[in-house]
Amino acid sequence: MHVGIITRRYPPLKTGNGAAISTALLAESLVERGFSVTVFSFDYQDHLKREEIRNNVRVIRKRSLSHRALPLSLMPTILRIVAKYDKYVDIFHIYHLSAMPGAGLYKISGGKKAVIATLNGYSFCPAGAPTVKCLRCYYLANRIYCMRLSMYPKRYPLLTEYYAAVYPMIAYLAKKLDCYIAPTEYVKKLHVKHGFPEDRIVVIPNFVNVKSWKQINVQSREREDVFNILYVGKLSHHKGTHILLRAFAQFSRSCDKAKLNLVGGGNLPLFIRLARKLKIEHKVKFHGHVSEKSELVKHYLNADVFVHPAIYPEPFNRTILEALQFEVPVIVSNVADLPKIVNGAGLSYKYDDPSDLADKLVELYNNVDLLKELKLRCRAVLNKYSIDNVIPRIIRLYATLLS
Repeated sequence: MHVGIITRRYPPLKTGNGAAISTALLAESLVERGFSVTVFSFDYQDHLKREEIRNNVRVIRKRSLSHRALPLSLMPTILRIVAKYDKYVDIFHIYHLSAMPGAGLYKISGGKKAVIATLNGYSFCPAGAPTVKCLRCYYLANRIYCMRLSMYPKRYPLLTEYYAAVYPMIAYLAKKLDCYIAPTEYVKKLHVKHGFPEDRIVVIPNFVNVKSWKQINVQSREREDVFNILYVGKLSHHKGTHILLRAFAQFSRSCDKAKLNLVGGGNLPLFIRLARKLKIEHKVKFHGHVSEKSELVKHYLNADVFVHPAIYPEPFNRTILEALQFEVPVIVSNVADLPKIVNGAGLSYKYDDPSDLADKLVELYNNVDLLKELKLRCRAVLNKYSIDNVIPRIIRLYATLLS
């Protein structure tokens, strides 16, 4: 079987990207099982090859004409790629939301090859980050407001308003694929509420390479006389960075040895100012993007607790799996299915309540036995997301579609 995977980015990456890492794991795992795989990505730059073989995976890179309104700007290119290669590819797997409308246009234009998409985000939302209260998206004014708060700056008012107006058409095309993979039941439920066909959505979780974490020596932690709290990801409002800083400010009053490490890019000046306002700047370290894997590994090895404070319904964040790999207990917000993902290897708190998060940090800091128990559960929970358990389910889904 020849699988064509369409994604936004593909390794090598200068900075971490969960979807790109998952795409590479999927592609390489399929090749190991005897599949032919071609990956089409839209990240071509001058230092990269337009076409290459990486770990036995054929990679064809295209240049993205614009970083704005990607589902719209990529649509013609996606349609051309799928139409050109459907003579050689048996099934197309979309691994980025921006490619779904173009693939939908291929299907309604008479495309015969099966197209499946992984819902690693929310394709019904023009801003890409719905809140837990976004059960519907009917009004043009609402869409413009949300987009201006998120990824569409006010200096592009015409683009924002045009994109908001045509987004229902984009969402309509995204609903025309043959099948969808939702990483959690919550992601499936929210897509069904926004008009996606329930009988075409299959729940299959995100996955991790167990072979790689078995080589991790967690005994090599550099023990410091501090309580290290770690966050890895984009620093933004919808990721809950402000919630974490406010919770840490409360927690650090009762724990002089506490330290917060924030790894990732985003609006650093905004959160640096907030840390100063809360008078915790001497206990908070902003590391920015970490490009070296060894440096990121060091952060995980030295962490006592990992916090994922999202206030929007995060589909299935890969950094949670990374923390579990290093046997670091996880505290997550109770939004969407995040507590189910952690499943006993951590704690959860009310998503918009810094005081509740601070209480959970105090609980783990004061209860050494609980912290050890959570550490022991990490790898048992992680086994559920092993490639060897998840990839066969995806392969069976391919076979069902082709039959």
